[in-house]
Amino acid sequence: MFLRAGRIARSWRNGFVLTEFVIAMGIGLFLIAGLLTVMTHWLGVDGHLLTRSRLNRELGDVLALMRREVGRAGYWGRSGDGPEEVNGYQGITAPGNRCLLYRYDHRGDDRDGVPSADDMSGFRLNNGVVQYRTRTRGCVHDACDRCNLGIWWALTDANFVTVESLDFVVSEKRRPGSAVLKEVRIGIKGRSVHGDATVVDLSATVLAGGD
Repeated sequence: MFLRAGRIARSWRNGFVLTEFVIAMGIGLFLIAGLLTVMTHWLGVDGHLLTRSRLNRELGDVLALMRREVGRAGYWGRSGDGPEEVNGYQGITAPGNRCLLYRYDHRGDDRDGVPSADDMSGFRLNNGVVQYRTRTRGCVHDACDRCNLGIWWALTDANFVTVESLDFVVSEKRRPGSAVLKEVRIGIKGRSVHGDATVVDLSATVLAGGD
C-alpha cells in the first residue's frame, strides 16, 4: 500500500514537472517569437532608412553637380577683353524640359569666344538614368543644341535607383542695375530599385552665370 502511494506521488510529481516544463517552453517560444517580430520590424525600418539615406545622397550629389555646372553656364574667360556679342558661350536651353544644354569656357583661356567640343555640356534623363554630356563631336553654337548629340556619361546607378523625372525650367531673371540672367529651376525624382521602392523628390533653383 505504501509502495503504491509512493509510486502515485512520484507519478504526480513527474507529471507536475512535465507540465511546468511544457508551460515554460510555451512561454519561452512566445517570447522568442515576440523578439523576432520586433527585430524583423526594426531591421525593416533600418533598411528603409539606409535606402532613403543612400537615395538622398545619390540624387543630392547629382543635384549639387547640376547647380555648380549651371552656375558656370555662359562663362567666357576673356569676356571683359572684347565685345559681348562675340561671346559664343551665351545661351542655355531646356528642350522639352527634360534636357538642359549649355556651354562655358572650361579652361578659361579661349581667345575668340567660340566654344570647342569640350565646352558643350548638358544633362538629360535617358531610360531612368541621369546623364552628363562631356563633349560634342565638333559642333558649335546652336548646332549642338539637341539632346541626342554628344558624348554622354551616366551619373546615377541603374542597379540602385530609377530616376522617374528630371525637369528643367529656364526663365529670365533681371537684377537692378545688372544684365538679364537665366534662372534655372531643377527638379529630380527617383525611386530605389529594390526593397520598398523608396521615393525621393529634390529641387533647386540656380542662376546661370550667377553662382
